[in-house]
Amino acid sequence: MKLLLDIGNTAVKWAFAGGRTLAGQGGFVHRDGNFRELADRAWSTATAPEAVFAVNVAGAGLASALSEYLQAAWRLEPEFVQVSAADCGVTNAYSTPGDLGADRWVAMIAAHRLSDGAVCVVDCGTAVTVDVVTAAGRHRGGLILPGVTMLCRSLQVNTAGIGLQDDVPASGILALGTRAGVEHGARILLVSAIERIVSELAEQGGEMPDVILTGGDAEQLLPLLGITVQHVPGLVLQGLAIMSEGRS
Repeated sequence: MKLLLDIGNTAVKWAFAGGRTLAGQGGFVHRDGNFRELADRAWSTATAPEAVFAVNVAGAGLASALSEYLQAAWRLEPEFVQVSAADCGVTNAYSTPGDLGADRWVAMIAAHRLSDGAVCVVDCGTAVTVDVVTAAGRHRGGLILPGVTMLCRSLQVNTAGIGLQDDVPASGILALGTRAGVEHGARILLVSAIERIVSELAEQGGEMPDVILTGGDAEQLLPLLGITVQHVPGLVLQGLAIMSEGRS
């Protein structure tokens, strides 16, 4: 078995995998926490994996903490995904491939395997990323947007007088309290952006992509979307399972 890790800016999602089959999935929030303690709580009773494959967008400090933990626990070194010009049937659109986030790259590889045609991958995490891949595996490019929490915090920090203490839920498109107004407004903004992107792609003609939503905040946006989407939790982990095949 291999341990697969999707290390985001806020949380770690993980799974043990035999081939492309994921098992024993879980996750924990690492931001503002002690990584060693959190990792030990998650994996201390697990059988030692033969290898560890990881996507890390949380920076060098988190990578070092992971390496130290794996050395102490299992005498293993993690293999971090490196973004390339092409891999697993997908061709990177970036002129400098490494400028593309590793999580986006791995999610596109998984989505390309899941779809028979073009695909639009929307990853709803700390940031919301959107990437389009043709049926032939050519990455057309993408966008990066602030996520729900980031949008809410920007209003809190940069606008005088906005407090998020009330707990009155939104009713339909409108909210009856400041907190709900900020949070629901962030969701509506992101949903509108996603729908606009898909609409523009349709107007351009050519392949109309399947839309795949993933990421921790996907469930907040799903009920508000007016377009057909497929919700695939753990898309990055599925991509890691594909990429790790045949690698030791």
